[in-house]
Amino acid sequence: MLAAYRSGSGKTLLSSSVTRALSRRRLKVRPYKCGPDYLDRIWLSRAADRAAFNLDTVLTGETFVRDIFAQK
Repeated sequence: MLAAYRSGSGKTLLSSSVTRALSRRRLKVRPYKCGPDYLDRIWLSRAADRAAFNLDTVLTGETFVRDIFAQK
């Protein structure tokens, strides 16, 4: 988990970079994010070459979050 005190601190850059590095090593990386910023999810999906999901139950609903964790 990456967290910072404020926006613009580099969380997305760092998490996308780590995700991409792991993905290039042929590891299956499934990135998740929490919060209303939809662009982070797009960058993380591109870095991982697979879908990233939002874990914010206020935005997506508790059932959706449970369902994505049930996926393999």
